[in-house]
Amino acid sequence: MGKYKNGINGAFSGKIGNIVGASSHGVDYIRSVPDFRIDKPTPAQQKHRAKFGIVSSWFKPLKSVIEIGLQHKKDAKTSMNFAISLNFNCAVVVEGQDPTIDFPKVILSIGELFISVVSEFTSTVKQRVLVEWIDANASL
Repeated sequence: MGKYKNGINGAFSGKIGNIVGASSHGVDYIRSVPDFRIDKPTPAQQKHRAKFGIVSSWFKPLKSVIEIGLQHKKDAKTSMNFAISLNFNCAVVVEGQDPTIDFPKVILSIGELFISVVSEFTSTVKQRVLVEWIDANASL
């Protein structure tokens, strides 16, 4: 895959023969059409794909939280990509063939936090969690 700026006729997207042009995060790319795979995936590939699938599907509904919590640590990656790579090895446990998420090990934010005191933590019926806290910094 190669990056290009202002090709002979500018950027293009789509397919011409076996060449594909695309754009991601404002960067234009040109690459060849991927080969078709005939071989079945190995057990290691199946395990890796299952881990990636569970992490990405679990984080998808948390995108707005992740964008806030990891906005300062993403470098060249998006916040979602950073969260997936951060949690892929530390928060996923594979027992047998089925990967699961080890919730205490999940990282949703990095950086300094304001001091606060949790006054109430309630689990609601509709798969939601309500957290109320008192800002301890206001009393310092």
